[in-house]
Amino acid sequence: MEPGKKGVGRAAGLLQERSILQWVLRWRARGWPARQRSTVVAVALTGGASARGLTKGWSRRCWETLYDFRMAMSDARGQIALSMIVRDEEDVLGRCLASARDWDGEVIVVDTGSRDRSVAIAESFGARVIPFTWCDDFSAARNASLEAASLPWALVLDADEELVVEDASAFERAVTARGPAGFSLTLNNQLEQGLSGDFRVFRFFRRDMEGMRYRGQLHEQIVAVAEKRVATAHLRGIRILHHGHTAQRVAQKQKGARNVRLAHALVATRPEDPFAWFSLAREQGPESMSSYRRALELLGASGQGESRDDWVLHLYVDFCTALRREGQNSEAEDIAERGLVLFPHSPDLRFARGQTRLAKGDAAGAAAIRRTNRL
Repeated sequence: MEPGKKGVGRAAGLLQERSILQWVLRWRARGWPARQRSTVVAVALTGGASARGLTKGWSRRCWETLYDFRMAMSDARGQIALSMIVRDEEDVLGRCLASARDWDGEVIVVDTGSRDRSVAIAESFGARVIPFTWCDDFSAARNASLEAASLPWALVLDADEELVVEDASAFERAVTARGPAGFSLTLNNQLEQGLSGDFRVFRFFRRDMEGMRYRGQLHEQIVAVAEKRVATAHLRGIRILHHGHTAQRVAQKQKGARNVRLAHALVATRPEDPFAWFSLAREQGPESMSSYRRALELLGASGQGESRDDWVLHLYVDFCTALRREGQNSEAEDIAERGLVLFPHSPDLRFARGQTRLAKGDAAGAAAIRRTNRL
């Protein structure tokens, strides 16, 4: 067999076992030139003359897999609207839009007053740009984007984020699933020195259902989800890279003072809501202790003390970390223990508990936690 044909035969064998779209995504991630990808896949999709020679010997199963996944991507894309709000994001917006363009059927960008090239960049990707006068309310801006969309599903991204699709069929499974009104996705925070942190964010949902609109000036929530009126699930195979937590990016955007102001406004609007106090605590820095404690008090008083929502996990982790930084290690360990009752398998809470034990001089106790985490 000639070397070229041997390589094609090997590729065909691989494609029989895995979806073609998954392989395309892997090749793209590894930097394969577009010409090489099109030689193996895109030409085959067209059924052109060169495809007949390339795909000679493909099994029926391979062709059926190819067809099924091509149709799946097409069907899912026709139901998904990319929803964004931006302001002066010319340095990152193109990367975000490019990461999602294979998966969105329409793009709605609400611009809150950009003075750079953000609008032109969005329009170059075919986005419908909606001018919006900023009113110190993230929910109002996000809802404007949802209202302007025409497709039933909304995928919400920020300009400093990037969509990563590792399973080409994930969107198709989601939009055809019965029951969930939306899905959380794993968000990977890109931090300094190559570090990162993962957590779940609710970003993919039916925008055409009652109650599927945002509330809250900051750290906004979907109303029907917050009030537990709809079923939700976690969607694997799709994640979001967030590039906005590096020191350079935070300093560039100068969000600190604005976020504190909006968090105070949120608490004033919903003073008995534990999530509002948690949102304020996350923005306050050293002054956050009383807000964290108030959030926990209200969580129990509201009957949500047993809640396993993602934000409740972060409440325990963040409060424990804040206490340890202030040298209040005994209380920090107590908070970690309380959190582990609800989230016994959380590596973040186990790590936080281990850190407090180290801070207390209990190296043996910290080592025991490390051994448990390895099991």
